[in-house]
Amino acid sequence: MPRGYLTWLVLIQPYQKNWQIFRCPSDSVNAFNAWPNGIPVNQMLWASYGYNWNYLCSAGLDFNTCAGWQPAVGGGLPVGMAAINQPAQTVAFEDTKTVGDPTDGYYASYTAESPAGVLASDACTWGNGGWGIGSFGDSTGAVTWPGNPTSTGDFAPRHTAGGNVAWTDGHAKFVKPGQLAAGTDWHVGISDNAVHIIDRSQYVWDLQ
Repeated sequence: MPRGYLTWLVLIQPYQKNWQIFRCPSDSVNAFNAWPNGIPVNQMLWASYGYNWNYLCSAGLDFNTCAGWQPAVGGGLPVGMAAINQPAQTVAFEDTKTVGDPTDGYYASYTAESPAGVLASDACTWGNGGWGIGSFGDSTGAVTWPGNPTSTGDFAPRHTAGGNVAWTDGHAKFVKPGQLAAGTDWHVGISDNAVHIIDRSQYVWDLQ
């Protein structure tokens, strides 16, 4: 298996033994339709669920390791449970959008961008714009990509205007965008890179 495809999806595959489990039936984009050279590359990369890499990755500012690439080479391992002060209130995984199309390809949906992904001082600060209109996950510039402008970045509120979130203590629940953006000045229509953390005690993304 190519070393560059060692995402979290690949790392847990020996336990799941099923690629389809990573695709939400309600996801309108199906990136699971290409197996180059017999390798299920899309299944390794373009899932319907993303990992909170902004805060749960220990690799610092290096995007290639922090986003989940090559965790055995140069870092990229997740932080330990002991570092998470409030695991029942810290996002681990969420419903994400699959950005792109079959013609031009797909882009990171296996990472979950936090609302203030670029501006958070204690996070891996490389990001695609966090949440807001114009962020990478919210809309795209290519003519063939219609985008999915919800003001929620790559969080996909595809289930009755909300989405499913798995927390670091193992429980899961349905949440609305406002709940995921708690502790910030996020609102529908805000521009990308404009979301700021205003109450870190309410922010459900960092280690608190």
